[in-house]
Amino acid sequence: HPVKIITTAEGGMALTNEPALAKKMTLLRSHGISSTAEDMVERPVDEIWNYQQIDLGFNYRMTELQAALGLSQLKKLNDFVTKRQALASAYDNALKGLPLITPWQHPDSTSSYHLYPIQLIHSEGGPKHKQVFEAMKMAGILVNMHYIPVYLHPYFEKLGFKRGYCATAENYFKKTISIPLYVGLTKKQFEKVISELKFILSLETV
Repeated sequence: HPVKIITTAEGGMALTNEPALAKKMTLLRSHGISSTAEDMVERPVDEIWNYQQIDLGFNYRMTELQAALGLSQLKKLNDFVTKRQALASAYDNALKGLPLITPWQHPDSTSSYHLYPIQLIHSEGGPKHKQVFEAMKMAGILVNMHYIPVYLHPYFEKLGFKRGYCATAENYFKKTISIPLYVGLTKKQFEKVISELKFILSLETV
């Protein structure tokens, strides 16, 4: 997906230091099939059994081309993260004084800034959440919503979930917008995001 820090075009990687979990995931990714002798159940000696399906699994195998792309991306990971952190810091400084809350980062930790969500502080007469979102889109800035509470989607509504189930998540949903943050973001594009956001937030609504 475009907002991810590195890409394999499609697919991904799972990591664990638990051998049993690693074995389970390996089975799940390829139809539950194993070619390891100790995993397999005995069968007639005159039949060829060089693999067996010993569990119910899926076709989650990444192609060789995707894996090669992923490996090449991993070599650039530190540079990507450094650039994202620099952009996030620049956003932090540029957005000071505006009616919004920028992402908080614990001083004893670090972030790769997968996203940069801002929380709008609504004031009487100021633009509403949806108005800011749509105005930024109209200005050609591809903001997004991360994330709509899962249980508000139609599929989960059919299962009986209702508004109010997670009040804090819903409150966050009603005031948050993710602004562009990616390695290829140019200075000109960055400045446009800031100037448009400042302009939109300064507007008065009826």
